[in-house]
Amino acid sequence: MKKILSLVAVAAIALFVASCTKSNGPGAVVEKAFNAMVNGDYKTFVDAAYYPDTISEAELEQGKQMAVQMLEKTMKNIKEGKDEEAKKNLPKSVKIVSEKEEGDKATVEVEITSEGGTTSTGTVELQKDKKGEWKMTNSEALQPKAAASGTGLEDAAEVAEDAAEAAEDVAEDVAEVAEDAADAAEDAVEGATE
Repeated sequence: MKKILSLVAVAAIALFVASCTKSNGPGAVVEKAFNAMVNGDYKTFVDAAYYPDTISEAELEQGKQMAVQMLEKTMKNIKEGKDEEAKKNLPKSVKIVSEKEEGDKATVEVEITSEGGTTSTGTVELQKDKKGEWKMTNSEALQPKAAASGTGLEDAAEVAEDAAEAAEDVAEDVAEVAEDAADAAEDAVEGATE
């Protein structure tokens, strides 16, 4: 009886772990990010992007805030604008067609349906970050290809990447200033000891 209960417990744990892994898998990350964008939760969308480990937490947060603000502005302009075609082209739903994991990288094939009912397919690439969480390295596929042109959505989708690059540039500038300050301090110490 103990062996049966042990086997049942092991099977239950295995099923639980498998279900948890699936809910945090690459497809689930893409679906969550897409739904966040559609529902106006741009912070969650931006948080799903991959950022290089070379960016400090402060710079990363600043870049993410900028990305969220730009997404809010872009989406508001489209939704409140007079261009009905742009409104029809806003993404409405996503269907995960397939996902493929290869080590710390993955690709997710998606089918996007726009508010106007047109569908398109695309590929979202993901990479695990230093915490082992799946993050999107590109998000352009989360927009209908035909719909993205001229709507400003292509700009919104690239905002997170642009913000990450800007934060990385700031990090490099800060590193240079710190290096210059260290050199100046070293020179001052040498001058004082002479």
